[in-house]
Amino acid sequence: MLATLLGLALRLRGLWDAELTYDEGATWYFAGLSLPALWGPGARLETNPPLFYALAHVVRAIGATAEDERLLSVAAGTACIPLTFLLAARIGGRFAGVGAALLVAVSAASIGMGQDARAYAMLSVAGLAALLAVRRVLDGGGMLAWAGYVVAALAALYLHNTAVLLVAACNGAFFAAWLPRRPAELLWRWGLANAVVLVGWLPWAGLVLEQARHALAHFWLARPTLSDFRYEVFNTFAVRFLDMAQPFADLAVLGLLAFGVFATRRAPFARALAVCVLVGVPLASFAVSQWRPILNGKTLLWLVPVGLTFVAVGCAALPRWRLAALGGVLALHLLATGQFFHARAPEGTIATVEFLTRAAGAEDALVLAPRFLAFMLAYQGLPPGSLPAYAMGDAAPWFPDAAAPSLSPEDALARLRTFPRVWLAVRGQPEVARALSERLDCAFVRTDIALPPGAVRLLRFERRAAPSCG
Repeated sequence: MLATLLGLALRLRGLWDAELTYDEGATWYFAGLSLPALWGPGARLETNPPLFYALAHVVRAIGATAEDERLLSVAAGTACIPLTFLLAARIGGRFAGVGAALLVAVSAASIGMGQDARAYAMLSVAGLAALLAVRRVLDGGGMLAWAGYVVAALAALYLHNTAVLLVAACNGAFFAAWLPRRPAELLWRWGLANAVVLVGWLPWAGLVLEQARHALAHFWLARPTLSDFRYEVFNTFAVRFLDMAQPFADLAVLGLLAFGVFATRRAPFARALAVCVLVGVPLASFAVSQWRPILNGKTLLWLVPVGLTFVAVGCAALPRWRLAALGGVLALHLLATGQFFHARAPEGTIATVEFLTRAAGAEDALVLAPRFLAFMLAYQGLPPGSLPAYAMGDAAPWFPDAAAPSLSPEDALARLRTFPRVWLAVRGQPEVARALSERLDCAFVRTDIALPPGAVRLLRFERRAAPSCG
């Protein structure tokens, strides 16, 4: 209970002070659509399933702001704490359960997930619930255990497309733990439960395949290298956000995790979790990413409580040193959490709006990359239509073109040369800034605006008195 209250307090800390991120802006945009639109043909345009957006829609309908919608993730992230206790206690005993709950409560990775108005915290809850249900099923649990698995698996599949790997890991864990005993009566029930999951997922499964073939073929994620894979694994299972005493701190925590796996090697379910979840999911993500990139720090976040479970089990397996080991790991996570709260960089849309409000004239033009920045800037107070707006770079297919007509690098000069000044707000697309600069260089002078550090950059192009282009 104390760990849960501590985790809740940390997840509420600064919740309404943090600037809305780009992804959270997308959540707010989708929350404003109707439920038929979220679950209908429009779902083809967004590569995330609609369940979290539908919940956000309900919260928005009762008067919540975009920042208020983070409470959905706060609730889910806090729920991960007692669920982790149950999982760790079943694997390594009560000390491991309490230790794992405390680690999840203070983990910066888990706190960040629990403050983000996205689906990842709920996906983590669904993953823990599904794994606990698998354990109960293997122990002869009744209908509640079977229904829990079906509901958790279906919820995960409608929260994030990568949950296909979660369901696969649950199946791998079931069979790995089932094989030593092979109780035949469990097998047909397991098959029936997964058939129900498959039937429930079928309405969305076709869209997933379609998006994998088309939308993900040109997705923004890059194909990961082995170095990228190592980085994401360390970020998931070590101490995210901690930049002191490295790499020794990460290696110490990973060593305890490995020792926890070793200490439970004779327990079928724990061994199955280690192989199918801790190892299998990251490797499968990396393998799939060689075809369609899906490996991203956030898509592995649901593994954090499972990893911390084995860290706590590793501490518990050191009878004389378990308190010292757990205390050391808790201290590392608390240090990382302090850095997380003090080093979070803002999105940059607030600073951009404040600067444009002061410096931009009514005769200026605004170029956005990507187009969805029009929505983000409007949310932060830039009046729509106050500046003629155009869009360059990759555009979200679900965001209407009317917000900012597309502008290609080839026609940029012809379209923009009549304006005395052109402002470019760009997020994560440096090639757009280069392309626009190359086209406008002969007619404009470029200046990079010094804004506080953030994801959004602002550039100004002022028309030359004597353009050098024809």
